[in-house]
Amino acid sequence: MKCRIPWISLSRSLLVIGLKYVSRKLYCIGVLLYKQNQVNEASKALKFCCRAEWGCLKILFQNRVLADPSEEAFLDYVSDACTRTVFLVDLLGQCGSMKLQKLILESLENWSAAEDLSIKLQPPATLVQQWVKINCELSQSMGSDYSASTLHCLLGSSTKVSVRSMGKLLQQELHVYERMQSTYPVFSYRMLLKVIDILMQHVYIQEQDYLERSRILLRKGWALRANFDQGLSDSIQCISEAISLISSKTIGQGSALSHQLAMSHSLRALCIQEVEPNSKEIIRDFKAALNLWLSIPHPDGLRQVEESAFTGDLLLMLCNIFDVLTLKGFTELTHDIYKLMIRFCEWRNVSVEKCVHFLWGSRRLSHALCFSPIDNAFLTGLSCSSDDKFNTMGFWIGCLKVSMPLLVGFQLKLSISSSCCSSNLGTDCQLDVTVDGVKKAASELISDGPTNSWSAFFAAYLYYDLSERLRGSAQFIEALSSARQAYKLRSKLFQYNFTYQRGHYTERADCTQKCTYSIQNLRVNKSIAIQVWSANNISEDLDTCYLSPWKVLQCYLESILQVAVLYEMIGNGVEAETFLLWGKEISSCLNLPLYKVAFSTISRETIS
Repeated sequence: MKCRIPWISLSRSLLVIGLKYVSRKLYCIGVLLYKQNQVNEASKALKFCCRAEWGCLKILFQNRVLADPSEEAFLDYVSDACTRTVFLVDLLGQCGSMKLQKLILESLENWSAAEDLSIKLQPPATLVQQWVKINCELSQSMGSDYSASTLHCLLGSSTKVSVRSMGKLLQQELHVYERMQSTYPVFSYRMLLKVIDILMQHVYIQEQDYLERSRILLRKGWALRANFDQGLSDSIQCISEAISLISSKTIGQGSALSHQLAMSHSLRALCIQEVEPNSKEIIRDFKAALNLWLSIPHPDGLRQVEESAFTGDLLLMLCNIFDVLTLKGFTELTHDIYKLMIRFCEWRNVSVEKCVHFLWGSRRLSHALCFSPIDNAFLTGLSCSSDDKFNTMGFWIGCLKVSMPLLVGFQLKLSISSSCCSSNLGTDCQLDVTVDGVKKAASELISDGPTNSWSAFFAAYLYYDLSERLRGSAQFIEALSSARQAYKLRSKLFQYNFTYQRGHYTERADCTQKCTYSIQNLRVNKSIAIQVWSANNISEDLDTCYLSPWKVLQCYLESILQVAVLYEMIGNGVEAETFLLWGKEISSCLNLPLYKVAFSTISRETIS
């Protein structure tokens, strides 16, 4: 009997090789027939191709042959089979075949069998996407009352799909419906809630499923926030449930759970900031999140795909936390935020130079209404992780020289604050930047991108800083012109990121009239608000800068203040007061004490 085993293994190996050869040939034939518009014949060839692919995998399921193939090779086999199946599903759809559900069912059962052998196997994204696409198209033709099946309905009676596989498939289905929101908003939203309910009631029902349940609750919060402005309260409730579910289980449970809880605290704080900006919960949640992230030495316990999402989520959220706290004038947590940002770079093997490039490009190296270009807290963080080279101008020039606008902006900012330059960066300051050079850099940025882009954001900063420099040399008219350019760009960014209702009324007193502005229901635009729930907005190598709505708001308020001050300086008190009242109204609406004080102080000086 022992002598026969090698021959059995060899025969299976030859069978696998033969099936792979046949499947490749059949696939090529199918593609050729499809290109010749022979769709029916192409689908027949692809049916046999898919049978060969899945048949090959079934042999591997029974006995890992081919000299025990590596896990990577095994995953490639599954990927090939899914790709061929998706093509076949598409062709059968074009033919109007009624066997689509059966084909998808059998393919997902085969995938589940493969997933039982390898926990690293990712959900068949393209196949699930094809399933969702079919449902979405049917909803369009059948009307708004169409009730589509979920993958749970399709696979519920199957004994070949494990609970773990079902969870992976449904989460992938959930992800696809999230992406289809913009095209099929009503239907996708209904299906999102349907899939979420199934996951919570039928899949993740064990006590040990608390982490997955908390993730699903966050996705429900996302769905509510993405579809209704008034859904903020319900979204906060979902996040609070997620926090309650895992808050007592983080000690000793590793990076994933701590990160999940930190993200939940951060998301809740951002939602509360919109509906109840006076709440003390905002700062408490941010503090809790930062402490949890600081407790993670390194995300070693996460699989590679999760680690990528972990660090992406982390930086995205840190940017939002920094921006909200900057708006509020709360600097107590700045050191911790910078420490985590630098740690992020270490985890991603991103150089300090790229970190500086990213933070300067989004102007997160200093506080609101602060003339210093670089916060000492950031310099302190750098000193703990690198040598003293950051104390030289050469280091900063080297970080920013790959982008001329960034370099020009840095030199311009330092020229305004020469005392900061001499104290922090040595005396070798290269500040040979001209007014024309700044205007040229800003104009090129504006021509490079739309008004809601980073190009417009940074061009506005160039005009803003140029205005400060011109004001310092008593060129008030030129300063006002640059300030209005910055304000114009920032107004468009503000309107893109926020929705609100604006009104005005006239106050009468002592035979005089004064126009007063009011603002109501100031909210982050739904499509912008949900971006913070995803790490896809920040590239892994930090090549692109991320703008949060709170950073946009900070810039907008600073421009309002700048224009108002310059109008007052040239003697146009009426225009100055108009801007001051508008800025004060926004600051009061969102409870931003730093800006309320600034606008009130300048307003009193203008009146007097």
